[in-house]
Amino acid sequence: MIRSALFPGILLLGALILAGGCTTASPPQPATPVATPDAATPDETDTPASAITIAKPPTTYPENIPAMYEVSVQVDRNVIATDPYILATFRGGKGTNVVQKVEMTVARSDGRVENGTMTRPRIGDTIRLNGTTGTDFVTVDVFLGTGPSGKIYRVLNENLTFRSH
Repeated sequence: MIRSALFPGILLLGALILAGGCTTASPPQPATPVATPDAATPDETDTPASAITIAKPPTTYPENIPAMYEVSVQVDRNVIATDPYILATFRGGKGTNVVQKVEMTVARSDGRVENGTMTRPRIGDTIRLNGTTGTDFVTVDVFLGTGPSGKIYRVLNENLTFRSH
């Protein structure tokens, strides 16, 4: 009896976590740095300096997975300082059969970036990436469909704090 109530409860919790992640404000995009000449220091060659654009434009994704393809990915953080990993678990959903892959990216507070992929995930499959004891930025993308008609949906896009007291 308890097992039959546990699975729907976990699915409901996963859906609530997913819905909560979709309503958070996205972090502000950094401004594009542009090199400009310093007026106080004259150029030795007397040739005008040109502006240089460094950053690439951000990639955008559709905001929500269509209801008929909804899936749940649960993200947990280990709060033990000797092993501060971040774990993404595929929980399935209506679109389980059309999910080609799930990618998780962790931009760690120490400047490193970790990436992991689940290809054709099944319920319970996981990605485990190293985190830090600081605040790490985590994104989870779900790839639906096949070939050029496939779409990418960002299902998680948030900062995960190691511990909050």
